[in-house]
Amino acid sequence: MAASYNRGMAGFNRALENQQVESYYDLLLNEETSRYIFRLLAIKEIFENPDKFGFDISNEHLYEAEKLSYVEVNEDIKDLVLFAKDQGINYKLLKRHNPWLRDKDLKVKKNKTYRIAIPVNE
Repeated sequence: MAASYNRGMAGFNRALENQQVESYYDLLLNEETSRYIFRLLAIKEIFENPDKFGFDISNEHLYEAEKLSYVEVNEDIKDLVLFAKDQGINYKLLKRHNPWLRDKDLKVKKNKTYRIAIPVNE
């Protein structure tokens, strides 16, 4: 949850318990955290409806999509850092294009094949 960025989920849950409420919107939190959520909501609304708020975003303002290749994996990867290096990239790029990779390794489920995106260097 976004409101926990400043105090962690445990701290957020403690605040809910201490103030005896069930919703973020009923919590009294510090000003920084309170403003953060509404700023996120405002940014989301602007991104979803840029014209409504006077933003004219043409294609020339957009980032060009990176070219990707895909590696199919059906065996465990013990070290994703080394895997990334073997692919000619670093761990940061591997994680950027594959946010579903949660750990430093990949345990492949039985009879499962994963597609790992690798940015193509041109």
